[in-house]
Amino acid sequence: MISNAARQLAPTSYIDSVLLLSPLVLGSAPAPEPPVVTAPDDITINFAYGGPGLSQANQELIDWLDSATATSGVITTDVADLGNPIPAGGPYVVTFTSNDSGTGLSGQDTANLTVEELPAETVAVNTHIKVSTLSGGARKRDNSR
Repeated sequence: MISNAARQLAPTSYIDSVLLLSPLVLGSAPAPEPPVVTAPDDITINFAYGGPGLSQANQELIDWLDSATATSGVITTDVADLGNPIPAGGPYVVTFTSNDSGTGLSGQDTANLTVEELPAETVAVNTHIKVSTLSGGARKRDNSR
């Protein structure tokens, strides 16, 4: 209720009532969480005997890299740093990183990649040997087919 003294100071057309506002209390927003990255299981991938190494276009490698997951963001890896082809060796530690552009936060996980050259194959060779008996008991060997 407005006092008479207040009504005398201001024209009555301007002060008809007083509205009291209570302070508004807002809760704080939860802190953003970084993406949770789950790398695939460790793997060993082979390349052909005599080859220069594991091509980064190898489908088994691509499928392995693509199997990582993250709760948000886009997953990148540092596998390009290993070269192309990737030489036999390891284990190479591959880091999977997800950057969330909305929060600016990132998460990481790692997995081991081992690259091995397949052993040389043993190839069976068919050999035909013809033995003929000549007159007088001499023998002649013919290795032609």
